[in-house]
Amino acid sequence: MKNIVILSVAAVMVVPGCRTAKFSTDSGINRGANAVPTQAPWQPDEPFASPLASPVPGISPPSPSAPRPTPNNCAPSLPPVHVVIVIDKSSSMSDELRGVREGLGYFTTQLQNKTVPGFGKPIPDLRYSLIGYEDVINVMGGPWAANNPIVQQNLNSWFAKVNSGASDTPEGGIMAIREAFKLLSTQPQPFVPVVVLITDALSHDGSGKQDRRYGSFDSLNPYLQTAAFKKLMLFSAPSKGSNGSGDFADKTDQTYRSGLAQMDGLRNHIRAVSGATGYVGENFIEVRNFKSSTLGDVVAARIAENLVRCP
Repeated sequence: MKNIVILSVAAVMVVPGCRTAKFSTDSGINRGANAVPTQAPWQPDEPFASPLASPVPGISPPSPSAPRPTPNNCAPSLPPVHVVIVIDKSSSMSDELRGVREGLGYFTTQLQNKTVPGFGKPIPDLRYSLIGYEDVINVMGGPWAANNPIVQQNLNSWFAKVNSGASDTPEGGIMAIREAFKLLSTQPQPFVPVVVLITDALSHDGSGKQDRRYGSFDSLNPYLQTAAFKKLMLFSAPSKGSNGSGDFADKTDQTYRSGLAQMDGLRNHIRAVSGATGYVGENFIEVRNFKSSTLGDVVAARIAENLVRCP
């Protein structure tokens, strides 16, 4: 059985009616839809839950009823887990990046030692890949074994500071999720795919022109329509605040006034397109308050919920 977990992190503060312009000095990168299938003090704050989540303790919604094991839906042992960490590297992330880097470093260490409920042991084969993006994918690496020190080294070096500038707002979060799906779709079966998305902006899909992008989820459909993505789960930690408007060429900014709303919308899209009937996901924490003292627990618990152990 194959399960997919997505975590996303988004937060933004924009004065209504104002557009945030960013500029990029990157070159030699495929732009648009073809890219497809700092040290500021980190001030902690209280986590929040979306309307879809009730806190346990503070972040986790109630678990659905566990399905009854059958020969077709049970797992005799824990399969490998492949985590793709997708991080927005645009200049607006400078205030958040320290907490994100430190929190992810803790998470990557914690998860490999976390006992998965129902199986009574840690994940036996855990691997990580990293994707950094702005409007385009600009860094990729992995997969690496969880105990490989290059994982933490790259988290420290790739995300020690954001790029000096970026292009337009929003950033290419949907495009980056699509790239993660593409990567995961090539991995040997069976395994559990996990995606962690970290951004402080609404997300575009890579299409359209600079400063006038599109925010459709439809480019994810070729993956969602396959049986392997039927158990996909979206975890998100978006912003409670308004993202402003005027940066999309479609009605995305009118439909989703915050990163929280857009990620809830993506969860609903996943359910509709994949036909998922089980647990799909939850909100975690705003990116500016990102900390992972509980993230390993959440990921391990949700993996266990969609993996029924064979008697």
